[in-house]
Amino acid sequence: MLLFLTTLSFAHKPSFGTFPNSEGSFAVDDPNVSIVVYQDITCEVDQLWLNFEGTAGFEVYIQGGIPQIDRLENYKPHIALLAPGLPEAEALPFDVPEGLGAIVLSPEDEPSDFYEPFTQTDSWIWIEEYITLPEDGTAYLVGWNEDQYTGKMWIATGTVEDFSDVAMTEFIEWGEYVNNFHETGRYELAPPKEEQSCLESTTEKQSSGCNGSAAFILCLPLLFRRRIG
Repeated sequence: MLLFLTTLSFAHKPSFGTFPNSEGSFAVDDPNVSIVVYQDITCEVDQLWLNFEGTAGFEVYIQGGIPQIDRLENYKPHIALLAPGLPEAEALPFDVPEGLGAIVLSPEDEPSDFYEPFTQTDSWIWIEEYITLPEDGTAYLVGWNEDQYTGKMWIATGTVEDFSDVAMTEFIEWGEYVNNFHETGRYELAPPKEEQSCLESTTEKQSSGCNGSAAFILCLPLLFRRRIG
């Protein structure tokens, strides 16, 4: 039990699902509490959105990464913080909600390795930053891949580990879901699909499965359709 509690001190509370835009964004209940949201990036759902209520002077912790999978070695996320009082947003691949500015975080030249002891999974961290909010109001974190390839990414925020509302059965489920997302082979898993460009011509997309009726089958998120926590 002591070892179990020790590993939790390095863990984020995980959630899984599809959070494609501001209206369908993942709601962060408390931006102080450490959480992570995992999502597959497809041609149809090419962004990961989180929202939270911020206050002036609050220091937002932002971390973005991908699972350590060989084919994703060069898959780099970008993350934008959208909030009241930030600089006017420049060209972004999505609509910024009215009244919000933006700060865009680009990936580092090289990622840092991260081992999560509770789930025994490895990630590459491409982005890690603190940003102070200038005003009160609803804020968003948005992740995307600038090269417009399908893949996977996660966004973490918050620094306080709090698992007081979590049942033991949820910990067991988290271990399975996170391992499947990282494709560790510890649990039964559908065969991984190669990443695809979402910039192909319409004809190429129809044949490759990133457009039209084939997209519904081949470009669905690979693993998770459930939020936990």
